[in-house]
Amino acid sequence: MQITLWQSEVMEAITAHLKKNKVEFKVDDFDDVWIEFQEPVWREKKHKNGKPILNKFGYPEREIEKYETVSHSFSEDAEFRIYTHFVDED
Repeated sequence: MQITLWQSEVMEAITAHLKKNKVEFKVDDFDDVWIEFQEPVWREKKHKNGKPILNKFGYPEREIEKYETVSHSFSEDAEFRIYTHFVDED
């Protein structure tokens, strides 16, 4: 399932949330919007001899080495997409 929200819809929802928490903002108050999030940096696990550690299916095991901060502009034409599926969906 894909959920698509436009920048204006996301900003209206944020404004409504802030208003609910008694912080007054209007959609017009947002000029330049940036999204910042933490993205994991993965690396393969290795034995002492440098060979990759394989899981029971024969694929290299990975672990999160660190997190990097990533920033993107969220302009007026931007879409916010969420991809998901229900538990009983195949």
